Amino acid sequence: MTGRTSKRNHKSEEEVLAEGAQEMPFLTGLIIEPDILPRMALRQQLLQLGVTTIHEAENGEDGMAWLSSRGVDLVFSTWEPGGISGIEILRYLKGNGRTPRIPVVILDDGMAKPAVVTAVKEGIAGLIHKPPRLENTREVMESLLEQHALKKARKNNISS
Repeated sequence: MTGRTSKRNHKSEEEVLAEGAQEMPFLTGLIIEPDILPRMALRQQLLQLGVTTIHEAENGEDGMAWLSSRGVDLVFSTWEPGGISGIEILRYLKGNGRTPRIPVVILDDGMAKPAVVTAVKEGIAGLIHKPPRLENTREVMESLLEQHALKKARKNNISS
């Protein structure tokens, strides 16, 4: 989940880009968002942060079709992309034997807190407020990388 950005720690866009480009591994993402402006903004930010391949779906049904036929490393979905909700997409990925570890980040447009609580209980990996800002997107990506590193370290310790 993203936190608020304090003015004391505010970094320039150039600083954020320089740090992000060095830290983010190659990833494939899917953005499920009906509105073109936030979709384009998030796409640009993810590319700047090192995500190498980004696919887009304008609604939940197209997103589900993509997910059922192809693989991705990350999914970004709005609460209601059309046809299928972001929570339904999250449940599908968590309940599918080949995709339960794919992180799902919700693009939040100010929905009520109960929706956020439900998403957390269902296993949401992060939350980005719309319109997406580079620094917030970077914070979520860093959190995902930390979670991934911890899981990998635990797996290595168990198998050692």
